[in-house]
Amino acid sequence: MAGDEPDLIAAQPGAGGSTAMTAVRLLFTVLRFSKYNTLKIFELQMEMAFMSIHESFNVIEDYQKHFRLREMSGQAFAEELSSR
Repeated sequence: MAGDEPDLIAAQPGAGGSTAMTAVRLLFTVLRFSKYNTLKIFELQMEMAFMSIHESFNVIEDYQKHFRLREMSGQAFAEELSSR
């Protein structure tokens, strides 16, 4: 039944580096051995898509944080100049 299997990404030995690349390697392994049914392959593709979206959101969050810090720094500098 779906959901009874252990998480395939976590079950990979030495799963380091990018999670998207780990998912790609896992998908190719599944396709090579072809013991999983179509539903399992679809679940892996969905998991890869979610991981890719998650990584993209992390990048966006980093850019926003950097922008806000620069904005706050500029504002503090402008206020310091204004107070002189």
